[in-house]
Amino acid sequence: LIAGSVLVADRLGAKVVRSSKRLAQASHALGQGDLDTRVDPMGPRELRDAGVAFNAMAHRMNELLAVERELVADLSHRLRTPLTALHLASERMAGTAESARVEAAVGELEAELEAIIAAARTPLAVGPMGQGMLG
Repeated sequence: LIAGSVLVADRLGAKVVRSSKRLAQASHALGQGDLDTRVDPMGPRELRDAGVAFNAMAHRMNELLAVERELVADLSHRLRTPLTALHLASERMAGTAESARVEAAVGELEAELEAIIAAARTPLAVGPMGQGMLG
């Protein structure tokens, strides 16, 4: 009876450990920037619930990043028109003392806008969250 109980406890413990390790591995992968990582919910009810919650969180992160990229694209599009108007206005001012300063400021704004667009289009770099992002 004792040997049977130890065997059953060992099997149950192994299942819990295996489920916990898979959830931990998926968490590390997500933390390293693998946004497609998911876990197959298994094990005791609590670990299955944690797996389902993990998958929902990873899905939501993908949705939020897509929305963020869409917002950046929309913002950059909306900023291009006034920047073009400023650029044209500075060309009309050519030869004045202010024209070079205005043209330089417009150039800086255009460069920053290009950097924002490039960052929004770049997938997350491999590495901890925050690396490879705007900053």
